[in-house]
Amino acid sequence: MDQDSEVVKKRENINIVNHIAGRLKELKRLYNDVVTTKSDMLVHQMLPNHLRRRAMSHNPKRLPRKYRQAHINQMTKSGLEGAKKKRPSRKYRRRPSNLMKEYNRRKQKNVWLETHVWHAKRFRMKNMWGYRVPFTPTDKRYRASYKGANHHCLVQDISYYSCIEISGAFEDLQAGFRRITSVECGLTLNAKCLLNGTREGNVMIFKTDSYPLHAIARISFLWRPSTDLSHRTIWIFVHPGVYKETLKEFLELFDAKENGSNSKLIRNPKYTNTTSSIEIIELKDTLNRIQLTGPYSSAVLFKTLKLSTNFKNNWTEMHYDENSIYKKAHIEQEIVWKKLQQTTSHLEYQLYGVLGLTVQDPRINRPLKTTKAVNESQSFQKDNYLFEDVPQITSISAIWNKEIRDELIKTKMSNSELCKLRNKNQLVPGIASLCEKDLQPIPILLIQRPSVASNNIRKNAFGSGWDLIIPASYGLHFWLTLVKFGAKPIGLRERYMIMNEAGLNAFDPDSLLGKKEYEQIKQEKTDQYFKLPPNKRTNYTKMKIASPFALPFKQLINEWGSENNEFYLLRNISLLNELDNAVRKRINYNFDKIDTNALIPIYLINEGSRNDSYFNLICLPKKCDIKKALNQKYFRVNEPVFIETTGEDKNAVERKNIRLNHKKALKRLRNRRVRLKRKLQATSEYFVKIQKSNTEKMIEEQFKKMCELWLPSNQPTIRNQCSREVIGYITKSRFCFSEGKVCAIGYVTRNGFKELLQVFQKFKGLKSFVITRNTNSQNYYQSNFIINPQ
Repeated sequence: MDQDSEVVKKRENINIVNHIAGRLKELKRLYNDVVTTKSDMLVHQMLPNHLRRRAMSHNPKRLPRKYRQAHINQMTKSGLEGAKKKRPSRKYRRRPSNLMKEYNRRKQKNVWLETHVWHAKRFRMKNMWGYRVPFTPTDKRYRASYKGANHHCLVQDISYYSCIEISGAFEDLQAGFRRITSVECGLTLNAKCLLNGTREGNVMIFKTDSYPLHAIARISFLWRPSTDLSHRTIWIFVHPGVYKETLKEFLELFDAKENGSNSKLIRNPKYTNTTSSIEIIELKDTLNRIQLTGPYSSAVLFKTLKLSTNFKNNWTEMHYDENSIYKKAHIEQEIVWKKLQQTTSHLEYQLYGVLGLTVQDPRINRPLKTTKAVNESQSFQKDNYLFEDVPQITSISAIWNKEIRDELIKTKMSNSELCKLRNKNQLVPGIASLCEKDLQPIPILLIQRPSVASNNIRKNAFGSGWDLIIPASYGLHFWLTLVKFGAKPIGLRERYMIMNEAGLNAFDPDSLLGKKEYEQIKQEKTDQYFKLPPNKRTNYTKMKIASPFALPFKQLINEWGSENNEFYLLRNISLLNELDNAVRKRINYNFDKIDTNALIPIYLINEGSRNDSYFNLICLPKKCDIKKALNQKYFRVNEPVFIETTGEDKNAVERKNIRLNHKKALKRLRNRRVRLKRKLQATSEYFVKIQKSNTEKMIEEQFKKMCELWLPSNQPTIRNQCSREVIGYITKSRFCFSEGKVCAIGYVTRNGFKELLQVFQKFKGLKSFVITRNTNSQNYYQSNFIINPQ
């Protein structure tokens, strides 16, 4: 041990220069070994198997970061293409230099919503009603949408609904609105419970002094809260399919003329009546409307909307002083908002209740990751004592003020400016910095929407939720925050599904909107039908279907004894309730109260068919059909009640002859052009082409003849087109998740329905039903029905 310690002591002092000089040869050899590559493999070839990628030699970014520079150096030395910059893809080479300019060009024909770019990446888009509308998500969300409406929250952008503002003397407004609505249909524009502006209303409007005929469309409306009862303002939200017609009707109703200053460049044209001081302003595309549906819609709103406390250094400084009406309203609204957060359901608030709020910019509290909002309150208030006396002042909002709406757009902070501020001032990601609290507050309107389903069809609160009205330029910001808090976005197809589940028809067949929609569907179905080759087309003549792509109600009511060609839907609530009571209790009903040209709306549940289709037949069952249906129910047999026999197609031979003669004529004209070409070629030094055919008109006329022979426009009868008498039509049948069966909304004639009840009077204790048939099937199935007041 002593010797070892002595050795250690001797080695404590080492001369560095001498030590390195003695090992200089070793360092040179080590350097040469490092510089000189003995292996033939490149960097990307020496990686372990789990780190290798197929295209590493072409794209250095596919390598781990610490190996990229060595790989690039190797490629550069070897002169391979991997070191060169890759040419941008064709997608980026075709990208316009000014993207916003290109977007503005593309949305001139069909208007884009503010959320269009977000939707276009995730939804199938359609051109409808002059808008580019999100139709359905690209992922499988049809059944999931039903679950979301029942158990969570769905969100849809319905900003394509256009707003019309009408203001003027209250008496003049009331007198005009009486001429286009009827008390028989429910609460009208003049309903007392809606005049104070605390509730939203929905009503069907008609052409002036023409009720019950000439319905236009269903509208929603909202009166502006005001202390001046002599001069009032109302917002009317109209479906874009009949926006022009509705605006024209209001202009004629109030005799309003366009101002001389109006031009195509003005965003909100004005129309005035000089004698009555009524003013009509188009607010189209100046308000965003987002619809939330489902039991958790309140939870999503509580997370998204945070009441503003910043009333300085922005537009609120002028309008939110201590004595202003907006400041007083904000205090009351804050109290109601806190009460709402104590509830577990939006149904505890007053039906169609309107609540004005001034909230923070939704970009402040947007989460980094998508989170599912849940109801934090555990107490359910069975009685609505929290909202029995909601003050009228709570529905006041600055969004009604045009000057404030314009100021919001001018002073809005863009996303790029906000990101720059966050980069400078935000210390912790995800936590709001002090600079974000200076963002201007936003006035909005919240509208409670109860269940759209009738109590006859759905007892629960299916389809209820909230509507959110937002000023322009803020639609996308609210949308993104709602989605981040767990709201599932849906499109137009899912909206129709929810309406079908609730027993509502999106388009009434007697309204102007419905006629336009069904005419478009007819054209699409007809074009699709004639694109098929003749041997692939359904022969509707043999199927005994007179009108496979339309609703011939005019001819049907005439054949059932109506003297008037004009039909209309029965919307008289009292008559519908009386009729529903008579059907349920199986008692006699006096049909003299109902006009012969009225159509009765019914909701059908099909017991056999599983196909979704348009324009199905509603037929009157015979005694043998009723007995067979009872036997099938007793033995639990799912078979057709009756199978239609195949009819005779008298036009088949004529179609065949016309087709052959047409082919011969075209061939003869072709041969004539060929002979002419050969004759000219014989005397010409240059090559002679065959002349173009001038047979477009001939082909068009032949196509029209064939269309008429396949689908005759003038049918001899609609009522007796098949073995069972037709009493009505179904607009659209869909599979209903609530029932587990195909459900539909149909309309039957008054006399046909009367005869149906008379048939079942002979079967005491038996509930009335009809038999329905798809247009592409010969099978008749039993369908139970109830009166659908809508």
